[in-house]
Amino acid sequence: MHSLNSKIIIFIFLNFFIINYYCNDNNNNENNKNNDKNINKLGVLLIPGFASSQLTAWKVKNCLGSIGYNIGDLVWVDVAKVIGLQSCWLSCMKLDPATQKDIEGCKIRPKEGLESIQELEPGIFTGTLSSIWHNIATDLIKAFELDTNSLFAAPYDFRLPPLQLDLRDNYFSKMMSTIENSYRSENCIHKDDCGIIVIAHSLGNNLFQYFLNWVIAKKGADEAQIWFDKYIYGYFAVGAPFLGGLTTLKSMIIGDPFGIPIKESLMREMTSTFGGLAYMFPFDNDVKSYPIENAIRIIEKNKETGEQNIKLFNLNEIEDLIRYIAKKDNISANVVKTIDNFYKKDAIVKLFEAPKRPPLKRVYCIYGINVKTEIGYVIEPTTVTNDNLVAWKILETFYEDPNGILSDKQGRLKKPKHFIKSGDGTVVYKSLSWCHNWLKFQPNTKVTITKIPQNFYDATNENENDNNNHSNENENENENENENNDNQMNFGIANNTYSTKIIDYSKLYSNSNSETITFYESFEYLNSSSSSNQLKTTSVWELDMTDHRDVIKSEMFIRELIEELNYLFKKKGNNKNKQQFCSKKLRMPTKDEHCEWDYLRARCKWLDYCSYQYRFGDISLDQSCRLKNKAIIN
Repeated sequence: MHSLNSKIIIFIFLNFFIINYYCNDNNNNENNKNNDKNINKLGVLLIPGFASSQLTAWKVKNCLGSIGYNIGDLVWVDVAKVIGLQSCWLSCMKLDPATQKDIEGCKIRPKEGLESIQELEPGIFTGTLSSIWHNIATDLIKAFELDTNSLFAAPYDFRLPPLQLDLRDNYFSKMMSTIENSYRSENCIHKDDCGIIVIAHSLGNNLFQYFLNWVIAKKGADEAQIWFDKYIYGYFAVGAPFLGGLTTLKSMIIGDPFGIPIKESLMREMTSTFGGLAYMFPFDNDVKSYPIENAIRIIEKNKETGEQNIKLFNLNEIEDLIRYIAKKDNISANVVKTIDNFYKKDAIVKLFEAPKRPPLKRVYCIYGINVKTEIGYVIEPTTVTNDNLVAWKILETFYEDPNGILSDKQGRLKKPKHFIKSGDGTVVYKSLSWCHNWLKFQPNTKVTITKIPQNFYDATNENENDNNNHSNENENENENENENNDNQMNFGIANNTYSTKIIDYSKLYSNSNSETITFYESFEYLNSSSSSNQLKTTSVWELDMTDHRDVIKSEMFIRELIEELNYLFKKKGNNKNKQQFCSKKLRMPTKDEHCEWDYLRARCKWLDYCSYQYRFGDISLDQSCRLKNKAIIN
């Protein structure tokens, strides 16, 4: 009898548990469905930088007997064939500098799809060259459940100038179709919150700027603006060389192997035929604010008298420099051909002209800072042959870093009186930070500056007002506002004096020397209108100690990108009294890999989120620190 009663009790309990489980599960599913209706399901378009798209063979090329390239074989970049078939690879990668067409016997085209930009050569170790977009694509898919209908890539033949990209590959026409086809009004919770998110890196930003001007030329300014407002929700410009990059000039003069085991001189000969390289040449129409005078100095010796002839060039004379070198050097003369044939004759391109703010609703400008970056060279010709081929040598290199200006020959040359920032190891700070000029829509536009640690932190209990929530109405002008120049110097904005609100969470982390991220944010309802066409937001993110090639896969950048996208995807319309950027109050671990062991306290760090959870196979205490509850974290 007792056994029967026990079975009945167990049966009733199980039924109660199962019914509750499925009821709760159905309720959760229903809630998830309702939540889905409150989330914008926007598409994301990724545009890679220079040398960051796979290129494949579209024609059989025999190099050593039957060994060579078959149709579909990877050309950029198959390192094994670069080494084993070097001369054949070099000849096929070259273009005719006058026409920008393939060399006879070769045909190379960009590979399509997301796979073409994630890793340049999957399966082998090629340093920072190979894995580029893999991390960001993977994390975006996980965070927002993106699929083939919502995550797109726009790979391209980086050898070509923009004019030839469209003439040969219909690149910008395809980009327009991709953006239009990604538009799904039923996926938007508000008509103002539709469109695609564009994320571009390095040269990809130049091409996207070209695309915007291409749309304007195609549709006219008014129709183009309507198209932008409808189809492009936000634009993230990552590591954009707005004023070009000095290292591209170095590639033309010396050569850059891009991490491939090949001589600089051979790479120089090959890349001098690439018209796309000229789109990143450095320039500066305000040389007084450049870190040094005469960024390029050429020393030439008279063989007979031994006298030196020194030619000096500022960055507003780069085209003069290129033409001067081309007169002495047939390799550099290739560059002049592409400039004359594909840039001077292109009505859309704005070569050697600083870009204006893109005519889009939301613009984000992200880049690394405070890495030692080249800002000038002293060069001389070392070998001159009868066929006018010159080998050049760099005698001295000048750099900028957070402590000022230095030379690899003379040491420290100049220490700044106030705080100074340097570039990202490839592009100088002045070029990267050009977008600071886009923050002020009107003379009285307020700019909110927020500084946070790159590590995880919790400022939710801080008394300081989070000014990301400020509106233009009923604002206390004195609260948390500081227009003192000394304070602004601490944020490195001496050349851009703003009417600002400053929030500093960077000291919440125990190590005062820890790396930081600084946000500069502004928005404006132009003409006092609340319509979506009139709302403009601009945000600049500066990531401390982040390299140019690594910024797109930086964990801190991806973390902030997902935070911002998560806010935008849940945003409902353009209410003047609502914040326009995500809060910076809290950054918590979201992956097991974020949890670490605190050796000083003998416990896992961030106890609110992480705990010690040993699993078989763990070989370190860091590995055994894992998220407490992933469901809650998510």
